[in-house]
Amino acid sequence: MKTIQDASDSGGAISSGHVDVVLISAFIVMFCLKETFDDFKHFAEKPDGRERHRYAGFIVAVFFWIILAVAGFFVYKPGISALILCAFMAMTTIWVGIHVLEMMMDANRREEESGKIRLRVTWIIINCSYLIVLIAYVLGIAISISRGDTLLNVSGKWFLGGLFVILAYDMWISRSYPAEAV
Repeated sequence: MKTIQDASDSGGAISSGHVDVVLISAFIVMFCLKETFDDFKHFAEKPDGRERHRYAGFIVAVFFWIILAVAGFFVYKPGISALILCAFMAMTTIWVGIHVLEMMMDANRREEESGKIRLRVTWIIINCSYLIVLIAYVLGIAISISRGDTLLNVSGKWFLGGLFVILAYDMWISRSYPAEAV
């Protein structure tokens, strides 16, 4: 039976740990860029009379950026960095969930901002996808897919690669880029 292996497992110059470090590093940088565009877009919106919520959101955003910096600091230990990213994703998911509940509790906002509510629910689903992939990586879960005489082992780097697929979808659905760029 043939087995599809990672290039690093075949005696290449790059060890498996280095590939994980590069993938986690690249993900953190790209995710930070996405967050920068999201924050820029959000804080550029015209205030709607709920300035206290806006300031609280800014403070929470700064706190989340600090968590991303800590994840970046531990990137040389990909498992720890991924665990910190799990905590980050869980906290942001809860934050967005609280915001959705706040919007849903007000009948006027529920009707006026139904598009924003749908987008935020989509963000919750995307964040849960990030969480599932990161947890699978941290726990070292391996999935074997067999087709005929070929066996595909999905683990480690495959899960980290999955983060980039989710990130691309996240950027597309959130329109996380300056309008002038397209």
